[in-house]
Amino acid sequence: MVLLANDSARSQSVKLTSDLFASAIADYLPSGDQRMLEYMELLAVFETSRRALLPERFRNLPAEELGARLAGLRTELGIRLGF
Repeated sequence: MVLLANDSARSQSVKLTSDLFASAIADYLPSGDQRMLEYMELLAVFETSRRALLPERFRNLPAEELGARLAGLRTELGIRLGF
């Protein structure tokens, strides 16, 4: 939402204001599918090259466990890889 408010200010050539933040908050629609959010989060985990960059809850989990959860979510969500 901060980025949206900042983009709005920039596109309107105005300073960032509380009104722009309020507008960005009013425009926000949270995802209703927590499994999809977790899937996207795990995809991001596998894109990093350093555990130190990961959120605490992922930092010490074995790669095999993370991979198994990612595969399970892929199955649950019906996501197929490849063409």
